[in-house]
Amino acid sequence: MRPRLVAQQSSWMRARDLTPPESVTGPPGAGPSAALYGPPSSPVILALAAAMAAAGALQALRHFALAGFLIFGVLSAACGYASFVQWRQSRAPSVLVGPGGVWLAGTDREPGRVIAWAEVAELVFCTVTERRVFDPRSQVRARPHPALAVRLADPPPLSEQDRQQVEQLSAPVPALRDTLLTSLTTFLALPYRRVARSAASQAPALAEVVHRYAPQVAVVEGPPVELDMAWRPGSDTALPPGLLGEAVRSPLERLGVVDPTDTRP
Repeated sequence: MRPRLVAQQSSWMRARDLTPPESVTGPPGAGPSAALYGPPSSPVILALAAAMAAAGALQALRHFALAGFLIFGVLSAACGYASFVQWRQSRAPSVLVGPGGVWLAGTDREPGRVIAWAEVAELVFCTVTERRVFDPRSQVRARPHPALAVRLADPPPLSEQDRQQVEQLSAPVPALRDTLLTSLTTFLALPYRRVARSAASQAPALAEVVHRYAPQVAVVEGPPVELDMAWRPGSDTALPPGLLGEAVRSPLERLGVVDPTDTRP
């Protein structure tokens, strides 16, 4: 099921979308590239948790405690998997600029994206606050995150399908309609990825590489961006994709049955 109206960054990134394509980096010797990395992860802590859980599983096995062995074994596998994913993510760029344009790394909800220089108006260092419109009722606080955004020269129009979904979501609370439309329009016109807090210090080096390939594109510092978005019902329940980039198939898909709630084209 393809999520819509989503502005969520996830730490579970698809392995196939962690490597910039040659259309951006160019062939060997094409020219320098500049990469920005995402927020630093802590795979060491998860790896230690996996090791401790594995030790607990071995201890339970020594005492023939099958239930304890299974519990600690599952915990060890989960922590080990998460630590490996974070380790791979920390070694891959979140944003990369090269001869062919800008590369935005993929997430579990959004595939990797190539934006050619002809489509880029400017690169913007900013902070992005992602909020769900229904969170104020639950007192969930949204934190701003550093990001590098790509302001598109010709933003795509809002599709009729998205407009219909906005109307459906805002039907119980009509006052949310304009908020959702504004945020979704901004989201389409300003694609971004989270970066480390220290990324802004690399702006001069990034601007030098950008000017080499696209002198008309400026690297600027922009105002904070606030997105009040909504999740389509069910889109937040999807399992994260595997390390090989393959999403876990649902039981219906395994049986060859088409999911009637999936509206993907």
